[in-house]
Amino acid sequence: MSLFDMLKEKAAELFQAGKDQASEVTNEFGSQNEGVVGQAESAVAENAQNLSQSAQDVTQSAQDAVTQATNDLPTGAEDIAQSAEGAAGDVMNDAVDRVTGTEGTAQR
Repeated sequence: MSLFDMLKEKAAELFQAGKDQASEVTNEFGSQNEGVVGQAESAVAENAQNLSQSAQDVTQSAQDAVTQATNDLPTGAEDIAQSAEGAAGDVMNDAVDRVTGTEGTAQR
């Protein structure tokens, strides 16, 4: 075997070793990259789920507030009506007292 053939063979071995190492690094980088992408996808999915749950919680809270306000409305209106009726009765009694001259003696 000539010196040229030996150099040529050695160069081919070194070239193949370099290709093998490059493939190994590329595969390792690809695997790491896939792992990072997988983690990112999981994080995005989890954040989307959390956001969805938060939106549902806010919606439920709003619905509860509207329901409570709706339930309180008749009671509030009834209280206002009773207060108005009481005030009207007081005005009527005061008017009667003034007309009849019996201020402070009328029973309420």
